[in-house]
Amino acid sequence: MFTDGTRLARSGLLVATTLHQRSQLVEQLGVGFGEPTPATASPIAIDALCRTTVPGVFAAGDDASAQMPQVASAIATGSLAATSIVQSLLAEDAGLPTPE
Repeated sequence: MFTDGTRLARSGLLVATTLHQRSQLVEQLGVGFGEPTPATASPIAIDALCRTTVPGVFAAGDDASAQMPQVASAIATGSLAATSIVQSLLAEDAGLPTPE
């Protein structure tokens, strides 16, 4: 209903939302943020291997992606982050090269 009292019938509605960080952990760790997007107000800055600006800290999911929030993207970045973490630990423990 509009302010003048008229109605406009619709069968659906799209609502734009923007994700916001709810935890202070990212700031407490000193992790950098990327530029705001229509989907995320403060996206966590990550590289292609989900590494943040703080060595040893990785990020995945909706707030670590410039893409629209969706389960498939969150799962994909989670899988990539897990692989990157394993590679990082192997590099430390076994002297293997660190992925670039």
